[in-house]
Amino acid sequence: MKRGLVVGRFQPFHRGHLGLIHEMEAASDIGEIIIGIGSAQKLHEPMNPFSAEERKHMISASVQCSKPYHLICLEDKGDNTLWTEHVIATVPAFDVIYSGNPLVRELFTTRGYEVRPPYTRYGISATLIRELMAQGKEWMLHLPDGARDIVNSIQGENRVRSLNSNNYAERYQ
Repeated sequence: MKRGLVVGRFQPFHRGHLGLIHEMEAASDIGEIIIGIGSAQKLHEPMNPFSAEERKHMISASVQCSKPYHLICLEDKGDNTLWTEHVIATVPAFDVIYSGNPLVRELFTTRGYEVRPPYTRYGISATLIRELMAQGKEWMLHLPDGARDIVNSIQGENRVRSLNSNNYAERYQ
């Protein structure tokens, strides 16, 4: 059995992310799943409002997987080659990486890894969800129940609004 890896910032963890994990779970040749939480050192920024620990809680509260899975925090390195080596050195050995990101696909393909794109494009992005939060518009339906509960418990919408008050207020008036 193969071990599959997915890396994302999960700012916040949404239904598209969960769908990709379900795809990995459904793959007959994947026996174990690694979820890499990227930009782990970043928090309380407009693009990265949630800490790595908060994102771990969102994922744990949302994922009910029949296969074993691991949550691993991954820091940015400011250099693609260094980041790729950091990922390989930090996570348990893996065989397949799931990613729709062309750069990630190139970085890992050149190192001999099998890269699988998501089967489905889920049509939602964390960027859009953060924009909806900042504007006070409906965002909750885009998150699995567990992630939504964590975001609400930490007053995540208020945090996103506060972090983005200058950026979004100017754009959407």
